[in-house]
Amino acid sequence: MKEAYDKMSSKTKQFVDLCYESDATIMMLKATMMDKQSVINIHLDTITVLKQELATTKIEMERVNNKLISYTTSAYVLDHIFQNQTKENESEEKVIGNGKRLGYHRVPPPFRECYCQKKLKAGGGKGAKHQIKICSKPN
Repeated sequence: MKEAYDKMSSKTKQFVDLCYESDATIMMLKATMMDKQSVINIHLDTITVLKQELATTKIEMERVNNKLISYTTSAYVLDHIFQNQTKENESEEKVIGNGKRLGYHRVPPPFRECYCQKKLKAGGGKGAKHQIKICSKPN
C-alpha cells in the first residue's frame, strides 16, 4: 500500500507541476496575443486614415480635372470661336494706302452730339445762369 501511495503522490506532484507550467504557458500566450492584437489595431487605424486621405485626394483630383477641362474648353472658345469672330471683323475692314485698316476695332464709335454753351439769360447779373443746348452736328 505504501508503494501505491508513493506512486500516487509522485503522479499528483507531476500533475501539479504540469498545471503550473500550463498556466505559465497560457499567461505567456495571452500576453503575446494582446501584443499582437494591439499591433493589428494600430495597423487598422493607419488603414482607416489612409483610406480617408485617399478619398480626399480622389475628390481633389476630380476637382482639379474639372478645372482643367474648364480651362481647356475656355481655351477652345478663345482659340476657335473668338478667332473666327475677329477674322469676320477683319474681312469687313478696309485697307488704305499706308497699310492701316479702317473700321471697327473693338472701340465704340465716337459720340456724335456736342454740347454747346448758349449765351447768358437776359439780365446778365450774378444770378444769371448759362444754358446748355445740344447740337446735332459738331461746330
